[in-house]
Amino acid sequence: ALFSAAFQLSFLSSGAYLWAGSRRENRDAAGQGVGVRMAAYVRVNVLATCLSAPLVLWQFHQFPVYGLLVNAVVLPFLGLLLGLGLGIGLLGLWWLEGAHFLAGGVYLILRFYQGVTEFFTSLPGAVVVTGQPPLWGILLFYGALLAVLVWQGKRRFLVWMACTASLGLGLVLT
Repeated sequence: ALFSAAFQLSFLSSGAYLWAGSRRENRDAAGQGVGVRMAAYVRVNVLATCLSAPLVLWQFHQFPVYGLLVNAVVLPFLGLLLGLGLGIGLLGLWWLEGAHFLAGGVYLILRFYQGVTEFFTSLPGAVVVTGQPPLWGILLFYGALLAVLVWQGKRRFLVWMACTASLGLGLVLT
């Protein structure tokens, strides 16, 4: 299970979202206007995509071009999906019919997710097939990113530049 793509991407993406969401500029956006909140949302999605891109390339040998757009559509429903799942689990301990009813909400959200992904994957150029990058390239990417994060201190802009440049180089070199 440790080497399965689902396990690796789940933990990497969750960690990236938790880390990016805990960043001061993203936490402070909660009390701000819509534009500031949207900018924080985009920053978190871009960072999570940058962090997961090498692993996606390693596991699937391709990169989803519209991944950021898909995330922008489906992620707002993630909290509801998780809440319903937790509610189903707890309610199912005492009232199975009620849990079954809540499961309908999960089903609808998952069908929506499926429809969104099917739509975006049907668009022209939805996936760039790169082949599997070499392991040294993946390790170099994460090593460089870690070095920048450790070095950056309060230089947040450099992290975004490093992510973007690394993602671009990774796509070009593979």
